[in-house]
Amino acid sequence: MIPLVATIRVRTAAARRPWPLVPLPLVLVWLLLLPIALVLLLPFAVACAVVNVNPLRLLGALWAVASALRHTHFEIEQGGTSIRVHLP
Repeated sequence: MIPLVATIRVRTAAARRPWPLVPLPLVLVWLLLLPIALVLLLPFAVACAVVNVNPLRLLGALWAVASALRHTHFEIEQGGTSIRVHLP
């Protein structure tokens, strides 16, 4: 199953404590990307036909990659600010 929520924590050098965790519902992000996916469906099918790739198998592989993102942690630091993202 693809991740449905991400938690984000921002920490700055000026603050003694990190900001509280901010949950980001990824369901809304998936819903916002749905119209773009529908528009790109025809060019995707044409590209798969040109390079002779099974589109269902490719979509299955992309789904597997998205499902494997669960329990991912990453942190971005620049200067005195760091942002930590966790996909539970």
